[in-house]
Amino acid sequence: DPPDPQIWETGTLEQRRHFIAWTRRRDPAQARTLLSAAMGEMDARERARLLETMRMGLSADDEDVIESLLRDRSKDVRQIAADLLAMLPDSRYVQRMIERLAPGLKNERKLLRRKLTLEPPEQFGADWKPDALEESRAQSEPLGDRAWWLYQIARAIPPCA
Repeated sequence: DPPDPQIWETGTLEQRRHFIAWTRRRDPAQARTLLSAAMGEMDARERARLLETMRMGLSADDEDVIESLLRDRSKDVRQIAADLLAMLPDSRYVQRMIERLAPGLKNERKLLRRKLTLEPPEQFGADWKPDALEESRAQSEPLGDRAWWLYQIARAIPPCA
């Protein structure tokens, strides 16, 4: 049964999440419009929870709305947005990640065969932070800084890209 549309206005977070998920399955454009219009009125927890529903039926049509959330105040929302964009192989986000990875990719000739190598970036790019890339790694993270940057970039590129 379709949920009561009034739930979107007055329901609890879980009811609103259910409503958006139901709408997303039937009319992704309507769900995208509802979410986009309401994001400015929600707290960070609500934005993050409801943004997760965009995974359902994710398409290139969602890119502009999700891309705008890379500038959200909440780190969680920015990270969810980045994760969603990374699922779209043709997104501008994935293209930026490929451009960041490309300078470190080398095709070397060793004797009679070729060897593909990947060097981590020398420094953290000034334009990386808006794409939810973190300059500082967690203290528990065993990777060095350069490897940490490379890891973040590489994991944002889908295997099919």
